[in-house]
Amino acid sequence: MNIGKTIKELRIKNEMTQNELANMLGVSMQAVSRWETNITFPDITLLPIIANLFHVTTDELLGVNSFKQDECIKQIINESKEFARIGDTLKRIEVLKKGLKDYPNNYILLENLISALSSFYYANYDEKTSQNDVLREIIELSEKLLKECNDNMIRNRVLQQLCYAYREIGKKDKAIEVATQMASLFECKEVLMSDLLDGEEKIIQAQHIIEGALSLILIESQHKLINDNLDYNIKIYERMNQIIYAVFENKEYGFYNLFLMNNYLELAYNYAILQDIENVITSLTIAVDHASAYQDRTSKKKYTNVLFNMIDDDPKNIIKNTKITEKTVIMNKLNKEEFAFIKNDIRFKEILEKVKELC
Repeated sequence: MNIGKTIKELRIKNEMTQNELANMLGVSMQAVSRWETNITFPDITLLPIIANLFHVTTDELLGVNSFKQDECIKQIINESKEFARIGDTLKRIEVLKKGLKDYPNNYILLENLISALSSFYYANYDEKTSQNDVLREIIELSEKLLKECNDNMIRNRVLQQLCYAYREIGKKDKAIEVATQMASLFECKEVLMSDLLDGEEKIIQAQHIIEGALSLILIESQHKLINDNLDYNIKIYERMNQIIYAVFENKEYGFYNLFLMNNYLELAYNYAILQDIENVITSLTIAVDHASAYQDRTSKKKYTNVLFNMIDDDPKNIIKNTKITEKTVIMNKLNKEEFAFIKNDIRFKEILEKVKELC
């Protein structure tokens, strides 16, 4: 039973101070403070009055229905994850907002909604002017949660979303202020846990860190290093591919087929600008092969490379911002005018046919 936590959540939800609640109940503010920190409990005669004041039942106040509530929230999160997996962000948002109507002060649902809204914003990044309302909602919900929630893990995830929202809306100083509140790379939970655990658990944790570091290197390289220098870009994409090939010595790339697809697609585009037909064809062929391999992942499977051989590649854990498929991504790229010079090449036509076979 955690009646103190419940009283605090209900008081905050109703925008009431400890002093105001104390006056309504005829007790001292110190008494309310002691309830909320579970040092003491309210007198049993006060329970119906407190419940009536917050428009809840005494069972809810005492947490009798907390198990049922936890199960309902878990179902809401799982349903939202299913929509995230197929890239239906609007349905994901709808499910979470509906859940928050039933459980308006649940920080897990609120954090997931903030994440879903961020996904929606970035999926529609080419229409940023019309997305300002989304940014404002992210900021409003994030600031509300940070004011009320004491769970550090939830707070850190929300701080990250808030930082990006401030940046996108043009408040760079506030974004930097938020960013400075975050732990450094080597002070995060994952690194600490790898130092504290033993045996197999330690190895698994270390492998998760290495995999995370690989993803970070690839994402940072894709989004931060690319510029207008074609030769430089080509070297960056080639070096990223070399890193992936070095890590996955058994050529079972799993999720990282997606990185390889995108890298080779960008290589083909850069070569197309240079009108280097042979390298365009080679890069596109490899890109389509990796797209196909990525889509062939239908169930959870352990990686076989030595660095990740104790962790899983699980397609169900993937969150997509949109319903756009790998087929659409490739076709959109190939429809660019830079590829016009090669469209009559029989090899290019064969590649197009292979792309059409993708999902």
